[in-house]
Amino acid sequence: MKNDFNFIETDLYNHVHDILVLSLLLAKEKDLNILDYGSNIIPWSNISNKINLDNLKVTIYDPFSNNEKEVKLFNNFKVKILNSNNILKEKNYDFLIFGSSSQYIKNFLEVLDSNMILNSNLVLFTHTPLSKKEDFISNQHTGYKGHQIIRSFNFIKEKMEKNKFELIFKS
Repeated sequence: MKNDFNFIETDLYNHVHDILVLSLLLAKEKDLNILDYGSNIIPWSNISNKINLDNLKVTIYDPFSNNEKEVKLFNNFKVKILNSNNILKEKNYDFLIFGSSSQYIKNFLEVLDSNMILNSNLVLFTHTPLSKKEDFISNQHTGYKGHQIIRSFNFIKEKMEKNKFELIFKS
């Protein structure tokens, strides 16, 4: 049975997912084919308590998943999980979400130039560390103890604008 309240997530994730929900509502598309790049099913379990998901078709790219699968979260809502980057290149998505995953992608410039992005209508970056100057690598001090790539905000913005995207919100 569906819970009336959300699973409590640590740190800022409840707020990040509220931003995602507002973005979905503002997308004004009747049906949205969504790619959540590098995520998991927890946000979508929580989002189901906030809005009607009937018009959303969600795919999660999880490179660490053992296999491709479809997970039924609720009666009428399923999430597809893919573990192959090659399959992503073959599909088009209306709404592309980069949560914190972009900071771990070494070849992110290639991703920004890929059809996956170029064929999307909307791209949302959330909880992504950005630099006011150039890219640099830092040690992360959260649950994940490794390197993260802090991206240049201006570079990403300019790259997205060259690809015909418009910045509509930043925080």
